[in-house]
Amino acid sequence: MGSRALHQQTSNRQRLNRALRIVSCVILLSLLAYGIDWQAMPGYLARLSWQGTLLSTCALAASFVISPWKWQAALKIHDLHFKLFYLVTSNGIGFFLNNFLPTGIGGDAYRIMSTWPKEGYRSRAISAVVIERIVGFAALLAIGNIGAFALMAHSRTARVFILLSALGGLLGGALVLAVYAGWVKALTERLRSATFVDAVRHNFQYLRHAGRKWLPLLAISLLFQTIAIANIYILFQSLGTPVSWALCAMLGAVAGLATLVPLSINGLGVVEGSFAGTAMALGIEYEAALAVAVLIRLLVLPASLAFGVWYALDPPRCRYGQDAPGFQLKIPTTAVPSQASER
Repeated sequence: MGSRALHQQTSNRQRLNRALRIVSCVILLSLLAYGIDWQAMPGYLARLSWQGTLLSTCALAASFVISPWKWQAALKIHDLHFKLFYLVTSNGIGFFLNNFLPTGIGGDAYRIMSTWPKEGYRSRAISAVVIERIVGFAALLAIGNIGAFALMAHSRTARVFILLSALGGLLGGALVLAVYAGWVKALTERLRSATFVDAVRHNFQYLRHAGRKWLPLLAISLLFQTIAIANIYILFQSLGTPVSWALCAMLGAVAGLATLVPLSINGLGVVEGSFAGTAMALGIEYEAALAVAVLIRLLVLPASLAFGVWYALDPPRCRYGQDAPGFQLKIPTTAVPSQASER
């Protein structure tokens, strides 16, 4: 098959995937709208206080700084050093792409591209984003499970959440143990010559030798997720719906996990549905929960659009990693293999 035909086939698959996501999004939003008591919804929104809305907006604005700060910590683990302002703009533009492209990968791909190094293993930029994501989800699950433990005596949903989290942790632990114990040695030996495996091994050495560099990433991830959960709490209180922090922690964890489901544009409909469904299982009215989920989505749009305008007016600003003025090259000092191969 020629390169032109292969390119056409790839484009057709992308268009089909985009169309399916759009259709899925419409179906999910229609189902959510069908379950709303439209006579009750205006009453909820009328109770929304401007103080709560302002405080929620400030919390969401803070996340646009804390998230790239977290990313900066992950990059430092891989000996990639960027100024925070540069990462704020790159992260914001990536967020804009996630919100207005029919895929959740566009934003992360942009972030990787904006920190793509010229020298050494280029896959460090990929590894940094992956590690930042994994640590972030781990922090969210940890907080969510703390909330679930507080609710488990009176909530079957909380007990199921804890059970599923434990099973997931055991599965992940078994996989790591299998690799370390050499149980999958035959597979790893066959893959050893593959370029991407060599890059993964190299990046793993950065992770092993990071030492105290892990602490900022862990601390900032916990701060980021705490603020996200606090924002849920603020909006519920603003709507006059009493909820506990433990309940909001569980809702935040479920909504975060729902973003991993690749069914719609940026999880639209999936996140709101999982949020409202879990809230109902925990005793919260459907309309109040859905109002909070929709408000979170709407309140981040102005900032997202602002970064889109930034990108439109100054497109080269965050495109070329080390070519950008925010990059500061530092020579690795940790005990990491020093191959010059660029992977």
